[in-house]
Amino acid sequence: MLQIIKISLVMILFFTLSGCSTMEHPAPVMSVNEVAIDGYDVVAYFKEHKAVKGNKSIQYHYKNVNWYFSSQENRDAFEASPQNYFPAFGGFCAYALADEKLINSDPELWHIHNGTLFLFSKGSGFLETDDKNKEEWFRQISLRLPLAQAYWSLINKATKEEE
Repeated sequence: MLQIIKISLVMILFFTLSGCSTMEHPAPVMSVNEVAIDGYDVVAYFKEHKAVKGNKSIQYHYKNVNWYFSSQENRDAFEASPQNYFPAFGGFCAYALADEKLINSDPELWHIHNGTLFLFSKGSGFLETDDKNKEEWFRQISLRLPLAQAYWSLINKATKEEE
């Protein structure tokens, strides 16, 4: 029964959005002033298990933006395999994408699930300090994640077709 609901929701999302004439066009990475993820060190989430602001003097250019790191070791790890650290949905709020909204995330609100970094916005209700809320989102991941992935794929497909 749950599988039927999931498939139905994804199909509704697809058919609803496929007829839209205007579509948000995301950058591949959430950035401000060409700095990815507000200057936070994406490797630190995995290695230090916390949000750490990167240093402008330790940076790496990838996907048309600059990534800042808190140490040369983290920069080297990212450079060697960025796909291991690249945040889901380019760092945009994963919760909002499941609700068909493209919203910049707050790098302080994050969670690693199955080896993937997810970032969230303050408006999503996902609070780093609220473990109950986090657990609820990931309890619903079998429904929410396919919706977020479908919307992300759809808006990225629209962007690529116009290039």
